Amino acid sequence: MVDMLPDVESLELKVEQAKLAGKLYVLTRLHVVGVLRGLRDGRISLDAATQWAEFFDVNEDVELEFEDISKVLFELSSPEINGIPSGERINELLSRMDQL
Repeated sequence: MVDMLPDVESLELKVEQAKLAGKLYVLTRLHVVGVLRGLRDGRISLDAATQWAEFFDVNEDVELEFEDISKVLFELSSPEINGIPSGERINELLSRMDQL
Protein backbone atom coordinates (compact mmCIF):
# COMPACT_ATOMS: atom_id res chain seq x y z
CA MET A 1 0.00 0.00 0.00
CA VAL A 2 1.35 3.42 -0.98
CA ASP A 3 0.33 6.53 0.95
CA MET A 4 -0.49 9.51 -1.17
CA LEU A 5 1.01 12.86 -0.35
CA PRO A 6 -1.04 15.86 -1.41
CA ASP A 7 -0.10 17.07 -4.89
CA VAL A 8 1.53 20.46 -5.28
CA GLU A 9 -1.74 22.07 -6.39
CA SER A 10 -3.46 20.92 -3.18
CA LEU A 11 -0.56 22.19 -1.09
CA GLU A 12 -0.65 25.52 -2.90
CA LEU A 13 -4.37 25.80 -2.13
CA LYS A 14 -3.82 25.11 1.58
CA VAL A 15 -1.05 27.70 1.75
CA GLU A 16 -3.15 30.24 -0.15
CA GLN A 17 -6.14 29.66 2.15
CA ALA A 18 -3.97 30.32 5.19
CA LYS A 19 -2.56 33.44 3.53
CA LEU A 20 -6.06 34.76 2.74
CA ALA A 21 -6.92 34.25 6.40
CA GLY A 22 -3.94 36.44 7.32
CA LYS A 23 -1.84 33.53 8.52
CA LEU A 24 1.06 31.45 7.36
CA TYR A 25 0.66 27.73 6.77
CA VAL A 26 2.66 25.97 9.49
CA LEU A 27 4.62 22.86 8.57
CA THR A 28 4.94 20.87 11.77
CA ARG A 29 7.36 18.27 13.01
CA LEU A 30 4.52 15.73 12.78
CA HIS A 31 4.10 16.43 9.05
CA VAL A 32 7.80 15.76 8.49
CA VAL A 33 7.84 12.65 10.69
CA GLY A 34 4.89 11.22 8.73
CA VAL A 35 6.69 11.70 5.42
CA LEU A 36 9.96 10.26 6.74
CA ARG A 37 8.21 7.19 8.15
CA GLY A 38 6.29 6.69 4.93
CA LEU A 39 9.48 6.96 2.90
CA ARG A 40 11.37 4.58 5.20
CA ASP A 41 8.54 2.03 5.18
CA GLY A 42 8.04 2.18 1.40
CA ARG A 43 4.58 3.75 1.62
CA ILE A 44 5.76 6.99 0.02
CA SER A 45 7.98 7.09 -3.06
CA LEU A 46 11.21 9.06 -3.15
CA ASP A 47 9.82 11.17 -6.01
CA ALA A 48 6.71 12.08 -3.99
CA ALA A 49 8.77 12.91 -0.89
CA THR A 50 11.18 14.99 -3.00
CA GLN A 51 8.37 17.01 -4.60
CA TRP A 52 6.73 17.53 -1.21
CA ALA A 53 10.00 18.71 0.33
CA GLU A 54 10.80 20.97 -2.64
CA PHE A 55 7.45 22.69 -2.28
CA PHE A 56 8.01 23.51 1.38
CA ASP A 57 11.74 24.18 1.11
CA VAL A 58 11.30 27.19 -1.18
CA ASN A 59 7.90 28.52 -0.08
CA GLU A 60 8.06 31.86 1.72
CA ASP A 61 4.39 31.60 2.75
CA VAL A 62 5.11 28.60 4.96
CA GLU A 63 6.27 28.81 8.55
CA LEU A 64 8.30 25.95 9.98
CA GLU A 65 7.36 24.84 13.47
CA PHE A 66 11.08 24.32 14.18
CA GLU A 67 14.06 25.72 12.25
CA ASP A 68 15.71 22.26 12.05
CA ILE A 69 12.89 21.18 9.74
CA SER A 70 14.58 23.23 7.00
CA LYS A 71 17.61 20.90 7.12
CA VAL A 72 15.40 17.85 6.58
CA LEU A 73 13.53 19.60 3.76
CA PHE A 74 16.80 20.45 2.04
CA GLU A 75 18.07 16.90 2.37
CA LEU A 76 14.87 15.38 0.97
CA SER A 77 14.42 17.97 -1.76
CA SER A 78 17.93 17.56 -3.17
CA PRO A 79 18.80 13.88 -3.62
CA GLU A 80 21.06 14.88 -6.52
CA ILE A 81 23.20 16.81 -4.01
CA ASN A 82 22.69 14.81 -0.82
CA GLY A 83 22.23 11.36 -2.30
CA ILE A 84 19.25 9.07 -1.92
CA PRO A 85 18.54 8.73 1.79
CA SER A 86 19.11 5.22 3.10
CA GLY A 87 16.91 3.64 5.73
CA GLU A 88 19.64 4.36 8.26
CA ARG A 89 19.80 8.04 7.26
CA ILE A 90 16.01 8.36 7.44
CA ASN A 91 16.13 6.90 10.97
CA GLU A 92 18.76 9.52 11.88
CA LEU A 93 16.48 12.27 10.54
CA LEU A 94 13.58 10.81 12.54
CA SER A 95 15.74 10.87 15.66
CA ARG A 96 16.52 14.51 14.99
CA MET A 97 12.80 15.26 14.70
CA ASP A 98 12.09 13.36 17.93
CA GLN A 99 14.52 15.66 19.76
CA LEU A 100 12.58 18.80 18.84
